Amino acid sequence: MNRRFTLPVLAGLMMTTAAMAQTPPSAPDTQPANDYSKAETWLCRPGRKDACAADQSTIIVTADGKLTTEPFNANPAAAIDCFYVYPTVSLDATGNSDMTAGPEELAAISSQFARFGSKCRTYAPLYRQGTLVCVITYASFRSTAPPPPDGRLGKAADPMMQAACTNPAALGGGSAE
Repeated sequence: MNRRFTLPVLAGLMMTTAAMAQTPPSAPDTQPANDYSKAETWLCRPGRKDACAADQSTIIVTADGKLTTEPFNANPAAAIDCFYVYPTVSLDATGNSDMTAGPEELAAISSQFARFGSKCRTYAPLYRQGTLVCVITYASFRSTAPPPPDGRLGKAADPMMQAACTNPAALGGGSAE
């Protein structure tokens, strides 16, 4: 592992964690708690026609160029459960996902997880993740090229609240240059 890369990353994480630990509590979350007893809060659960039920058959290309189809067969009686938390993919226009499955969440499950259904029972919950809008926004700006003054990056409606989208380097006192 490259030490020149690893040490600054670890130092940045430690500064960010310290800064977050010293932040005064913000107003309570106005979103309702996730209710995982409801079917719509799951992208995949065994026995359903959902994101993990998509046909995962594939084409095998052998060394001599011969093509064969490998059919996919889910195993509803698999001996193990697989639980998957998909990566940040939400394209919702807010800082946090709205807990409604969009095509981006469904595509992530289909392409990255559903094929495990041949070996295990699949579980994938929707969760309130940060959105790509937030991630791309704060990753795109530096102190030498700040966001537009009328933008929402790093701003909260109430001075006692902390913004959900902020430059992570700024949390540790850095400039992200």
